[in-house]
Amino acid sequence: MPNHKIETWLTASMDLNIKFDNNRFCGDHSSSSTVLQVNNVDEATGKHFITTGGVEGNPGCGTVNSWFQIQKIVGEYTYKFVYCPSAVCDLVDTCKDVGLFRGTGGFQHLVLSDDNYSMLVRFVKANPCPSSVETSRL
Repeated sequence: MPNHKIETWLTASMDLNIKFDNNRFCGDHSSSSTVLQVNNVDEATGKHFITTGGVEGNPGCGTVNSWFQIQKIVGEYTYKFVYCPSAVCDLVDTCKDVGLFRGTGGFQHLVLSDDNYSMLVRFVKANPCPSSVETSRL
């Protein structure tokens, strides 16, 4: 969701919330917030994990953990997510890339990356959830 509700297009480096549409999840529909947020540093890993539970809208220091940017990088249709709290709240310029961290059991988590390792993204139109699930037997 862009910073300004009247925006209909996203532009590179625009401050925005990243929100998953509950209607797009196939299966369980949680009532909790699906807006991404940056959490405090995890003592065990030293990483800032990115999870759902953020605040939609209301840009400012009280919601600074919920604001991200999409930045274009070299290559056609290739982008990266970054966290730049200084753009929403008057803080020291602390832009960090959003990257991946492989945790216990090999599970990957979104984190703020200190080593300039970015998770590259491409945008594609999503397909709706199927009305029924087909299975096959071997």
